[in-house]
Amino acid sequence: MRSRRPTLLFFDFVTHYGGAQRSTVHLLSQLSPAFDVHVLDPYGVCQDYVQALDDVCVPVTVMLDQPRSVFIGGSSMIHRGTALVRQLPDWMTLCATIRREVDAIKPDVLLTNSYKAMALLWISGVAKACPVAYYARGWYQKHQIPWLGRWLIKKATSVLAVSNATADSLKQWPIPESRIHVCHTIIDFKSVLTEGQSSSHNVALAPEAAFKILLPAQLLAAKGQRIAVDAAVAMKEGGFNFVMWLAGDIKMGVHSRWVDELRETIEKRGLQEHVIFLGHRSDVRALMAQADVVVLPSQTEGFPRTIWEAMLLQCPVIATPAGGVRDLVEHDETGLLVPFDDASALAGAIERLASESGLARGLAQRAFEYVTQTYSEDVTLTQISETLMGVCER
Repeated sequence: MRSRRPTLLFFDFVTHYGGAQRSTVHLLSQLSPAFDVHVLDPYGVCQDYVQALDDVCVPVTVMLDQPRSVFIGGSSMIHRGTALVRQLPDWMTLCATIRREVDAIKPDVLLTNSYKAMALLWISGVAKACPVAYYARGWYQKHQIPWLGRWLIKKATSVLAVSNATADSLKQWPIPESRIHVCHTIIDFKSVLTEGQSSSHNVALAPEAAFKILLPAQLLAAKGQRIAVDAAVAMKEGGFNFVMWLAGDIKMGVHSRWVDELRETIEKRGLQEHVIFLGHRSDVRALMAQADVVVLPSQTEGFPRTIWEAMLLQCPVIATPAGGVRDLVEHDETGLLVPFDDASALAGAIERLASESGLARGLAQRAFEYVTQTYSEDVTLTQISETLMGVCER
């Protein structure tokens, strides 16, 4: 029997404080009573992340505060190769630092969310001396992860799958079912409901009668903003009165060319008064409370924060059946599902909700009941805690 709390060391490369990172901070804060939690941040470039950890009293160590290069990025193999060479001195320093920190902290389990972090854990040798739990927060279809990433993840002692769809994908790699554990995101019900009741700031006001559509996601091609704008074109041509808020920024290190093209489409189609870029928002939950519908026409999802937050705030949702969306949305029961890459179907679903107020209310109410009953904080925290405790015992 253990005479002390097991020590958990979380390590990941964080450059953006989005949904997954917010969920990680909340998870680590909730694990703290059962685990002695520590965080290693390679670069410290995301101050919102570092500050959030400090706010919940989780100790974080920045390993390298003046890196030569943070991103590999780009589609060109030459550019990626050049960036990788520039990073080699930093990686050598990081390897030495993580060995030193692990020796000092003596963790019982290492936890990470990314295969880039797994690479450093293995190159440094610390993964061979300490059990590793990998939290797969995306869909993780085989074609979405490069072969090296799959090889590294397979080396983990246990893999935590954020949704049933994620677990199904991992089994196809294959990873033995005995090493896969479905552990849904811990939902912070209280903060979602509290922030949903607050007033949003600096929102471009919609005309009183306009149907308010919110797409809260990073500006990434896979998140479906292009499909949403194409749907907006169809709705405008059909005379539908709406405003669409795109709440999200461009991920650090990602080229924005496709966003520029999206803006050009909006201008050419005369959608400036209908489609509004809000940029990064700290008040997304308040925006959800104002919106008539939240849409997420994405290509891939783990267990999307956008969906369950909207459900908690009783805002109807329309989404594609991407990954863990299917753990949350049952068509015509807790939301509406539309096919991938189908702007016409998305436009039709939005207009259907606008014209059938009873449908919208029913979906929102059933979704609220489902998410609060199925994904209570106690249940999900127990899932993750027991899984990590099991890893510590191996």
